[in-house]
Amino acid sequence: MSVKQFIANALASTGFNPHIIMSYRHLPLYLKHKRTWKKQGGKITHNFPILFDFNEQAGATEGHYFHQDLIVAEYIYKAKPEHHIDIGSRIDGFVAHVASFRPIEVIDVRPLKSPHPNITFKQDDLIKDCGE
Repeated sequence: MSVKQFIANALASTGFNPHIIMSYRHLPLYLKHKRTWKKQGGKITHNFPILFDFNEQAGATEGHYFHQDLIVAEYIYKAKPEHHIDIGSRIDGFVAHVASFRPIEVIDVRPLKSPHPNITFKQDDLIKDCGE
């Protein structure tokens, strides 16, 4: 761990986040965009500036899970199974891809609130049924 990383971690453990403080450098750009929006007739009912993502990517497209989820969802789409059961996958990743074109039954030890109409959810621990 570098000294810079150590200091950042130490500050973060006290509630001081240097990344949030550094994001205030984007405040002038935020205010400029806000003025432009209002001049063009835009309405603002709540003011909650998000300053830390001006230089961020729109999302993550690298890593094996991103590509794996798309590839396997495509396999399922092409195979057209009558019923697909998923155990433990991320709802906002693989399950969402499949649920966009096919009903999917999801089993997980963790609870899930408000699933999509194409997602049937069952909370269960499959390991407990195996015996130890």
